[in-house]
Amino acid sequence: MKKSFLYSLIFILLIVVLPFMNAFGISMSYDENKPFIIAPGETKYIDFTILSSSKEKPAKLSLEILSNEKIASLTDKTSEYNLASGGEIKSKIKIKAPSEAINGTEYSVTLLIKDTTSSEETKIIGISYFSKINFKVLVNKPAFILNQEKIKLNFFVLIGLIILIFIILVIIAYIILKRRIFQ
Repeated sequence: MKKSFLYSLIFILLIVVLPFMNAFGISMSYDENKPFIIAPGETKYIDFTILSSSKEKPAKLSLEILSNEKIASLTDKTSEYNLASGGEIKSKIKIKAPSEAINGTEYSVTLLIKDTTSSEETKIIGISYFSKINFKVLVNKPAFILNQEKIKLNFFVLIGLIILIFIILVIIAYIILKRRIFQ
């Protein structure tokens, strides 16, 4: 009897509380297990998307970088966003690796996404929804960098050397044939 009452109470609480919850999802290509790789002194951008299902109410979101702000920053002029029901927000994080960073240096970056919808709009007092996204930035200088200009130059130098060798071989063959004819 007591267990069924407890289960009934939990079920009723879930039914009452669930309509007030706002949820959103974050889509990003990097996380703790799949680091973002960047060379020392390089600047790159990470794309991410915040999604809302069509069943969710519109929400006001606040984005903030919580850790390693020296290398990571949001690219938008504002950190406040309006997420429509069934909508999405696309943004970028700018990553700038220090030029003095050593190969293998890892930085852990945390992005905080907080629902700042006012309590007057949601009729809820004191509840705030947030999500923290952690990802690693790995500084790793590539062993070699392919430079298209150098590849084109090297290609033409190689073709020039092949043509020069061919011309030298033709001259040598001509000299040998000329000596045989006159002997």
